Amino acid sequence: MSFLDLELLNSYDSGYGDTDVVANFYSPVLGHSKKYDRVAGYFSSSVFASAARGIAGLVRNQGKMRLLTSHAFTRTDTQSIQDYFGSEDFANGLIKDFLESFKDLGNLANTIAKNHIAAMCWMLREGYLEIKIVVPDSADLTAVDVDDWDKFHPKFGIFYDDSDNSIAFSGSVNETAGAWRRNIENFDVFFSWYPGEFDRRIQPKSAQFEKMWEGNLPGQWRTIDLPIAVKDKIIQDFAPADFPKELESTINDNKYNLRFYQQDAVSAWIDSSRVGILEMATGTGKTRTAKACISSSADLGPLLTIVIAPYQHICDQWQKELLEFEPLMIGSNWRKKLAEAHSEVHLAEERI
Repeated sequence: MSFLDLELLNSYDSGYGDTDVVANFYSPVLGHSKKYDRVAGYFSSSVFASAARGIAGLVRNQGKMRLLTSHAFTRTDTQSIQDYFGSEDFANGLIKDFLESFKDLGNLANTIAKNHIAAMCWMLREGYLEIKIVVPDSADLTAVDVDDWDKFHPKFGIFYDDSDNSIAFSGSVNETAGAWRRNIENFDVFFSWYPGEFDRRIQPKSAQFEKMWEGNLPGQWRTIDLPIAVKDKIIQDFAPADFPKELESTINDNKYNLRFYQQDAVSAWIDSSRVGILEMATGTGKTRTAKACISSSADLGPLLTIVIAPYQHICDQWQKELLEFEPLMIGSNWRKKLAEAHSEVHLAEERI
């Protein structure tokens, strides 16, 4: 998969409400990537819920994400700053941060939310995700407000595909669901295949990332690996045996050769617990999009799909479109036929 297959802009601004930067940039680029290097001042696990289709695509590509981020320090943290980073208190603080990030996802009983968190933890265990943390060697304890202390604040990312293409972005967006979904954010995008862009824009960011990743930072900063205690706790409590099946099904949506906006519609519907209405203009491929929704849901187990149309000739059209699913046309006596179909689905579930 090549980045050249995508329709991308040179800059994105979410402030006007007419640009979905996840659907139009983040997810499709991730889904075409072999490697993703990211530097962000703040990170939330909920970003994996926002970019589900892209994350699943990165895994499908056997890709890897390296995340360099920071930690929100308090005055108590820094009282013994030199000894703190290897301590149990620091590990517990990071674990607390991780658990607090679930709040953006609402109720953890929600299956979709659980699956996105599980995906992140699975990637961490299997080596698809590496996390390092940048911390200050010291802090100005005379400052009245913790907000006045020095912070690790760069925000940029670099994607690489299988065809030696790269895309870099730089701007205000952190690696959180709020930044990608709700905040007013803007960032510029640079493409390696534009003349001079790689040497001028992308290579310097790549070199900067490697320096920070290896810990080549100014004297008052250091880069540390995610503490083993944190990683073990996250994996033990949240990592499933396999990549979540529901997310895995999102990477098969394009077997109907969907256009990018149709793929985005399917992804948004899946992210909404497969509940919602697809509002699409005439001629934009509602039927093809609906077929992709049905197909992705059928991958999860026995499924009863009901299509209701106001006229017989429209029902005939749907039957032809869904021929591969062996549809049952129900006209008169529909209650009995629908009850029989419902019973067959229940029997199929019991046999699994």
